[in-house]
Amino acid sequence: MLDDLAKTVKAQLYERASSPLLGAFAISWIAWNYRFVLVLLSSMPAAEKFTFIDANIFNSYQAIFLRGTLYPLFTTLALIFIYPIPAKFVYEYWRRRQRDLKEIQQRIDDETPLTREEARELRHETLKARLEFEQELEHRSAEITRLKETIKELQPREKEEVNRTKKQAKLPSQKSTETSTELDDNQVEMLKKVANSATGLAQKGLIASSGNDKILAEYNLGELEARSYVSRNYSSNSQDYVLTATHPGRAYLVNHARGSNKSQTPT
Repeated sequence: MLDDLAKTVKAQLYERASSPLLGAFAISWIAWNYRFVLVLLSSMPAAEKFTFIDANIFNSYQAIFLRGTLYPLFTTLALIFIYPIPAKFVYEYWRRRQRDLKEIQQRIDDETPLTREEARELRHETLKARLEFEQELEHRSAEITRLKETIKELQPREKEEVNRTKKQAKLPSQKSTETSTELDDNQVEMLKKVANSATGLAQKGLIASSGNDKILAEYNLGELEARSYVSRNYSSNSQDYVLTATHPGRAYLVNHARGSNKSQTPT
């Protein structure tokens, strides 16, 4: 709380101290009352200072009002409102004269020929700058050549890595294709039952007709559904899921039948 109050007071004091009105008034007041300031700074005893001030400086209320307030205030207003007007024109005139002097100096310098020493120094600096520039170009060229060689060395490795990644990405798909075509006899028989049904086969009836092992029947049905060989939709009429064979499932049965016929054909 005290810190905030102290910061607020400091901020207010700084704002007032930096105000042009307060600064101009302080200068005006000191100029009008310089004798008062000199008396305060003198080595006279304090009692003599007060007596001298009352007798010679502020000897009446009129003097206190005029020299202490009114005259410094008028001078302050003049410094703030009137002084900037001529100061603007004086500053503009002074800057123009400075510009003219620089132009004259530049023109004289341009017309003045260089001495032998100055010409030699200029040629030396030019040659030095040229050598530094050529060295920098050589350094940049060597760096570019090195980077190109590095890129050439990395390109075959990058191609090998890309090819290896592609091969690794193809392996799982090939394996999945191979495994997806492998069905055991029970799964093939179950897929045939579903495919032979024109309107679809109820799930409960299919599992019941697949034997006593219900868990194995549900597993086989799950494998067929996972391979997208059968689709399962709920029927509100039968209050059960109806299984129908998909095109990949029928295609598998066709390919399976062809493979079986080839294997049974005598050679």
